[in-house]
Amino acid sequence: MIDWNAIVLTGGRASRLGGIDKCALEVRGRRLLDIALAATEHAAARVVVGPQREDLPAGVRAVQDTEPYAGTPSAVETGLAALAPWAAPMTAVVAADQPRADDALAVVLASVAPSTDAEAWVAVDPGGEPHALLAVYRTEALARAIAEARREAGTPGRKLRGILPRLAVQPVRLFGYLCADIDTPVDLVEHGIDPARVLPARV
Repeated sequence: MIDWNAIVLTGGRASRLGGIDKCALEVRGRRLLDIALAATEHAAARVVVGPQREDLPAGVRAVQDTEPYAGTPSAVETGLAALAPWAAPMTAVVAADQPRADDALAVVLASVAPSTDAEAWVAVDPGGEPHALLAVYRTEALARAIAEARREAGTPGRKLRGILPRLAVQPVRLFGYLCADIDTPVDLVEHGIDPARVLPARV
């Protein structure tokens, strides 16, 4: 067993889906937000970073990103600051638009080996693409990498994937379906959601 906290990110613009609340989309009868929360239910402490929400279970903290839409590294910074009073050696980061986040994060968590030199255990799909928003990090290393990027460039960047070269990463190979997310109308169809029912009507 490892001692870990979790950050769930809910603040994307969903611009390719007309700005809808992706967290409310249902896949196999569950909201995407609920899947992300199920993935992190065994964390010692959890924080959801994004727009204000009133639909979170008891015990889950919610904070608004200090730099809305500045990118996922900024959102993770906000989450780490919110979790500071309950700091744990490891922090899982999960985006709430992944229909298999619960199954996938379980595999990543089972791969974490604190006795090694690795600083991040990151899901990697069959094409070799790392998924930085489906990962477990050493908390201090994650904070350090984001701070270094901000110090060097004035911003930590748009994507958390951009900080991975600053970390000793242990890839966790997963089946492609476990790494899937919902970003486009095609993704909706692939996960059994009728775009006409959830996307804004075109004027």
